Amino acid sequence: MGLGILPKERIAATRDEIGEMGNALNDLIRSMQHTTDFAKETGAGNFAASYTPLSKDDSLGQALLKMRDDLAENERVLEQKVIERTEEVVRQKSEIETKNMELEILYKQVTDSIHYAKRIQDAILPTPNKVKLLLPDSFILFKPKDIVSGDFYWIERKDNFVYFAAVDCTGHGVPGAFMSLVGYNILKDILN
Repeated sequence: MGLGILPKERIAATRDEIGEMGNALNDLIRSMQHTTDFAKETGAGNFAASYTPLSKDDSLGQALLKMRDDLAENERVLEQKVIERTEEVVRQKSEIETKNMELEILYKQVTDSIHYAKRIQDAILPTPNKVKLLLPDSFILFKPKDIVSGDFYWIERKDNFVYFAAVDCTGHGVPGAFMSLVGYNILKDILN
C-alpha cells in the first residue's frame, strides 16, 4: 500500500489483536478501493457517482467531492457555451442565407434591367436588311463584350449619299450603352 498498490487478498480475521489490525487494514483497503472507484467514475465523466468520505476530516474524500463538483460545473459551463455558439452560428447562417436571397433578387433585377437596355439598344441599330439594302456588298460584325455595349454602328441615306459609322463610345456596359444612345441621336441630328 505504501507504493500505491491496493492488495487483492484480504487478511484473514482472527480473534486477537492481529485480527483487529487485519480487520482495520481490510477496512482501509475497502475504503481506498471505494475512493479509487469514485475517482475513476468521476474521471470518466460520471458526475452522479456517489461517494461518502470516511469522516469529516477525510481531506482526500473532500477533495474528490470538490473535484467532482468542479468538473460537473465546468462541463455544464462548456455545454452552455457550445449551445450558445451553436445558436450564434445558426443565426449567422440564417442571416447569410437571407442576404444571399436578397442579393439574388437584386442580381436578377439588375440583369433583367440590363437585358431590357439591350433590347432598347438593339432597337436603334440598323437592321441587317437595311444595311444590305444601302450597302449590298457589306456585312456586320457586332459582338459586344458585355450584354450592352458602348459600341454601335449607324447607317443612313440622304440625297444620293450613304453615310455610315462604326462608333466606339467611352465606357463599357450600361454607361457605354447610354453613350451609344446619345451618339446615335447626335449622328441623326447632324445628318438632318
